[in-house]
Amino acid sequence: MSSSSREIVTIQVGHYSNYIGTHLWNNFDVESSVDYYNTSFFNINENKRTPRLILFDRRGALKWLSNVVDPSSSQTHELDANTEYIDRSNGDNEKSDYLKDLDNIKEKKEKLEPTNFEQTIRSWPDFLHTKLTFNPRSLITLQDHWHNDSDNNNEQFDIYHAGIQAYKQQVNEIEETFHYLLEQCDCLQGFRCLCDTTDGFSGLYSSIQDYLYEECPKRPTFTYLNFKPKTDSKQNQTDLLNFCLTFANSVCTNEMPTIPLSLQYPFESNNKKVEFSSVKYDSTSFYQTSFLLSIAIQHSLISSSFTYDTLVDRLCPRKNYLLSLSSMLPFDFNSSSTLLAYLQDRDLFSDLTNLTPFINQEKIDNNPLACHCFIRGINQQHLYNRHTTQSTLQFNSASSLIDNYFHEQYPTTMITSSSSWEHKLLFQLPYPFKQLNNNSLLTMVKNDKNNSKSFIKTLMDYKKIYLNNYNKLSKRYEEYGFEYDQFEQMETDLKYLDDLYI
Repeated sequence: MSSSSREIVTIQVGHYSNYIGTHLWNNFDVESSVDYYNTSFFNINENKRTPRLILFDRRGALKWLSNVVDPSSSQTHELDANTEYIDRSNGDNEKSDYLKDLDNIKEKKEKLEPTNFEQTIRSWPDFLHTKLTFNPRSLITLQDHWHNDSDNNNEQFDIYHAGIQAYKQQVNEIEETFHYLLEQCDCLQGFRCLCDTTDGFSGLYSSIQDYLYEECPKRPTFTYLNFKPKTDSKQNQTDLLNFCLTFANSVCTNEMPTIPLSLQYPFESNNKKVEFSSVKYDSTSFYQTSFLLSIAIQHSLISSSFTYDTLVDRLCPRKNYLLSLSSMLPFDFNSSSTLLAYLQDRDLFSDLTNLTPFINQEKIDNNPLACHCFIRGINQQHLYNRHTTQSTLQFNSASSLIDNYFHEQYPTTMITSSSSWEHKLLFQLPYPFKQLNNNSLLTMVKNDKNNSKSFIKTLMDYKKIYLNNYNKLSKRYEEYGFEYDQFEQMETDLKYLDDLYI
């Protein structure tokens, strides 16, 4: 397909989602030669690649970007072709120590360990080193809420309806920005949305999704609901209510494909985290966890054959809009000589790392309704042994081999897959992930009835623990206009999902 028929607009709502987004755009910059990126996510004009992006954060979180554009200031920007773009590659603003280290690496052409990045990275612009250009109107800050580097849990913006109120306060600016960005698309394919789901950004995103549903009713909105890392369980009640409201609005009200993500076990006090066989990381670090999620998100919906609306039709049969995301980084099958031998000897599902919470993978028999796979870094000669494989089986790509595997093992599953065996991951893995010596990758978006049943059951169990008495939470929420009818509607939606997957 031509680029004019594949535009995808990315929406980032919340501080942690912008961490994930920063890794995404850094990776895109390095991998600019990979065709399936250029055709979707960028507006290319006069040899400049401008992300089709709108992001939201609190004031003060933009760091050096705020010196270039402050949407709350009296200065306005014309929304036309003459709009000044932010060029990250030529910025004169003070760089963080992390970015200075990257410059030193380039200048000296030798590998240097960054300084203690946990101390030098205070916000996502501190490690934004892409050379892409940004439209200043794509960066929207909340007028009445400020970011605090030392505290990512802003008590003044910790509930769902604070985000709804923020949307109402800036509705003209937000809708004008969307109008401008959508006018740059010849044939909009859909939206890829990253959303913080446990604070006020959850309500802000629900308002944005409602607007998109009315403005572009036939365009799918793939939503990644991100649980930001936590070090304590003090706000479990409000966090859970915020998530439930956003989740129910996305899956039930707007009926959009929704993928919850977390590398921790939300609402548990034992600090348990998702384990990767080849990666060690700090589950409380915004920087480290967002990188691991960004790699999976970046590749999860790539398809050489299907547009977003087709993927929705295939991934969400019977109006089952709850999806899960898994990955394997690296995709290492050294114990098997070929990909075909690996699939014949192992259960692919059990080897994947599940990034969607509330699913007890060890106790579930996989029963996928549909799934979409993407594989990178598998050389063609490693697909199968041409001398021992039946002559009737001929595979030209990893995706065709995966298709055959699923059709044999899961004949009732709707399978789509893509592969890029000629491209390994091109970017240099950031500290502390240099322990990875294999840059192959497999991601899978899956619609599995048993996974969904486990997710909803666990969510309902947590709801009984933390949300059994609405009156204990009502005062703060009612300050922002929250009515009990909305709580009842959320209860009805979750009960519907519970019945759906029984």
